[in-house]
Amino acid sequence: MSQIPHIKEFSKNSKYYNSYNLIQKKVVKKLLSTVSFKPKTILDLGCGDGLVYKNLGFKVDKFVGVDLSTLMLDLHPKSSEVFLECKDFDSVDDFDKYDLVISSSSLQWSKDIYTLVKNIENNSQNFALAIFTEGTFKTLRDWFGLKSFLPNKNKLKMSFSKNVSCETISYKLEFKSTLEMLKYIKKSGVSGGRKELKVKEIKYFLQNYDKDFLEFEVIQVKKFNM
Repeated sequence: MSQIPHIKEFSKNSKYYNSYNLIQKKVVKKLLSTVSFKPKTILDLGCGDGLVYKNLGFKVDKFVGVDLSTLMLDLHPKSSEVFLECKDFDSVDDFDKYDLVISSSSLQWSKDIYTLVKNIENNSQNFALAIFTEGTFKTLRDWFGLKSFLPNKNKLKMSFSKNVSCETISYKLEFKSTLEMLKYIKKSGVSGGRKELKVKEIKYFLQNYDKDFLEFEVIQVKKFNM
């Protein structure tokens, strides 16, 4: 079975991921800072190499991490309370079994994110989600004339009820050269493995792009019933 583009990209660059996931580290720390209680059981959707688990700051009875990349799961911390499942998070339907459902920097790769987030809200006791949205790489995409494949933040917000807290957070990352920027896009996994540019266009970008930054747009969504 052929791999989904973003899974193939994450797997291929898994050994570099910890060096390039600078924004993801900021996102997960910001998201966890909003969790005001200490859940005993946690479900992490798109757990990757374990950023959520590594940054918890407290012990849990059970931590279930779901990810479709076996190479990323190999990098996840292991312990007696950690249970890792290699499967598509779109297929998960037991949200009600956990004190907290969390996902940081992953749900944008869902095959149907609007249905997924509704299911999470309707079936979770508590949840905290951080999702990259279409404002990510906006300046770069506008320069190339490319549309974003990431979800629309306003449509995403409308997928939740009024009782859910939604906040849009912006990040910016600066680079010393366009080559460093290109390496980051390739190895960080933020591009999702989509090959949207031809070799000729990449060469033109390296020679002519005059911006030294990438911007990131994240919607942070949470609801706690504790």
